[in-house]
Amino acid sequence: MALIFHAKRAIVYAAVEVTPGTAIADATLFAAANVLVQAHDVSMETKPELAARKPMGPSQQSIADVAGQVPAGLKFAHRTFGSGTAGTAPAYGLLLKACWMSETVVASTSVTYSSSPVSTVSLTVGIGVLSEDGTTELRYVMSGVRGTWSMKADKILAPMFLSYDLTGAFQLSGGATTTPVGTLTYPTETATGIRFGIFAGTPTGLFAYQCDSFELDRGIKAIMATDTVNANGLLYAMLEDEDPVLKIGYRAVAKSVADEMNKYAIGTEFANSLQLGTTAGSILTVATNAHAQYKGYSQKAIGAAWGYEAQVNIHRTETSSASDGMSLQFK
Repeated sequence: MALIFHAKRAIVYAAVEVTPGTAIADATLFAAANVLVQAHDVSMETKPELAARKPMGPSQQSIADVAGQVPAGLKFAHRTFGSGTAGTAPAYGLLLKACWMSETVVASTSVTYSSSPVSTVSLTVGIGVLSEDGTTELRYVMSGVRGTWSMKADKILAPMFLSYDLTGAFQLSGGATTTPVGTLTYPTETATGIRFGIFAGTPTGLFAYQCDSFELDRGIKAIMATDTVNANGLLYAMLEDEDPVLKIGYRAVAKSVADEMNKYAIGTEFANSLQLGTTAGSILTVATNAHAQYKGYSQKAIGAAWGYEAQVNIHRTETSSASDGMSLQFK
């Protein structure tokens, strides 16, 4: 693999492709209206495919390789935050849609992202790698971008982070060092930032057991569709597999020992939901349907108490192939 860059911070731009796999022009992509988020721990890798050629004559030395497809991978993370207004999608909602999720907006009330394996949203993504002082950015572009995400907080009152693992075709555009066209004010903890442990409503399922760590993996595996007409040989990322998993840690309470071990032993299906935040515009509800099942379960002594860690498979509904029952709702 050829590492293109690794940056501590960058601005993420994105626009929906009219034709999946056909890149949006740089002049259109790198616009203030297409700024989604300021990300950290950003890395892009290309996987160029070169065909070696052997000479026909007496030489034993190979001749120049033939360049083939150039698929690319993009990873980055950012803090989870709401738009600040109930019923308005967060700017990075476009990235969730590109990870095979549908968006349902109820004006002035909520925005819900649900699993949608038939989603056709394909993005051109631009990364503006910021200089040390933030006054210039070096640009990179990928087309046909889709992928997966995970959401994680490892302790009570910690910020909730969204991490992405995206797949697409590397574009020989961008590259210029220029002034960023968009500026972002990173959300503060007390405004739109979503923190784990600031609960509202009534948690259900495992979340009712004094949950103190959280990780939700969208579980998408994406592969690139190929095409001999496209100059890059690639079109866009396609859904190959989907296996959402929830991992949480929690302290033991009186009923959890018998109840949870029983569910694990006999494969009982159950539901989980957790609402984070209390201020309109920065409330997030994470929910499964009623078909979650234990994948793994462990116990450990923590001082004089017991601690538990559980891994839960989030299955689709039994009556609809269009959903696996997992959703994120912003209010």
